Amino acid sequence: AEYCRNYTFKNGKKGYLWSLGEALDAYHNKAKINKAMKKIGGTAIKDTWYYTSTQYDESFAWEVGWPYGDRNYNNKNNALPIRVVCAL
Repeated sequence: AEYCRNYTFKNGKKGYLWSLGEALDAYHNKAKINKAMKKIGGTAIKDTWYYTSTQYDESFAWEVGWPYGDRNYNNKNNALPIRVVCAL
């Protein structure tokens, strides 16, 4: 989350770590997001598990499996990818 808070996009907007709800919304719009990323010269979001900012409890956080929209919780000490996002 700290890395995301310290990230600044090229348009000057500050980043943050997406919540479980935001990650699931993004998953449900996966095809549109990947199409938009291609238009701007970006790459599709990689099919893997991503942490979210939504906590399960003090030791675990929710994660979303990008390939299928699965959700699970994982120990915060494990290394998983994150996605930096910003408000439009």
